[in-house]
Amino acid sequence: MRKPLVVPDERQALERIASRCAKSELCEADVRRKLAEWKQCGDAADRIVEHLRAGGFIDDARFCRAFVEDKWRFNRWGKIKIRMALQQKNLRGPEVEEALEDVDIDEYREVLAALLQERGRTLRDCSDYERYQKLIRFALGRGFEADIIKECLSEEIDS
Repeated sequence: MRKPLVVPDERQALERIASRCAKSELCEADVRRKLAEWKQCGDAADRIVEHLRAGGFIDDARFCRAFVEDKWRFNRWGKIKIRMALQQKNLRGPEVEEALEDVDIDEYREVLAALLQERGRTLRDCSDYERYQKLIRFALGRGFEADIIKECLSEEIDS
């Protein structure tokens, strides 16, 4: 059975959300979503967010770097999928692009090639054309760029 939601006052909400921000990176959209759950909207939410920014608890550039690193390293997402996920969190602009530029392109290609090889081993009983199409759709779904996918696939075919 779930505990009933206890709505904190503004001071308690600030303490709770600051504690969460100290434990893990949160962006402003995540903070505002949690504050809305706690019925802290409007001016109260604005004051809390400004206090967190001033205290260094929220930093969009730092969040973008951490998010890109996590999704790239652990989930093995491509740049397109990562960019879209950041846009869903209302993060756009130079912070996002700088974080994506930090991804080493050679390592990016190596990871894509490894993903394509892993996936290629699971494809049975299909023509070369079908296999090629399935691998392209797979990599596009992971958020990789079409030109890099085609380069990796052509290198795989040549070798």
